Amino acid sequence: MPADRLTILTYHAIDHGGDVIAVSPENFLLQMELLAAHGLRGISLAKAFEHRGQTGTFPRRSVALTFDDGYRNVYEAAAPVMRSLGFGGTVFAVTDFVGLSAEQARQRHPHLGRDMMDWAQ
Repeated sequence: MPADRLTILTYHAIDHGGDVIAVSPENFLLQMELLAAHGLRGISLAKAFEHRGQTGTFPRRSVALTFDDGYRNVYEAAAPVMRSLGFGGTVFAVTDFVGLSAEQARQRHPHLGRDMMDWAQ
């Protein structure tokens, strides 16, 4: 991976939802283990750009991991896997939906029918 480029893997839901935005917990684990087995590490966007600001390049052998929406299953399924591998990541939470149940989220937006992370998560 060239130091002037940053690979970003973007996820939404880590569950068995069966829709286009879902990756099963088992598949996510496999993907993270494959990154680690190839000597890559998952980092946050903040770490990537902090490194670039200090050195002029992105960190070598790193992949930025991002999670859109702030679904609770990211906290419950992805975070433990990432922690076990020493990986970091970035969550882009929909602030108006933080802490909502799946039903509450669905009432506000039909595509957000999953439990959302709360502020502590």
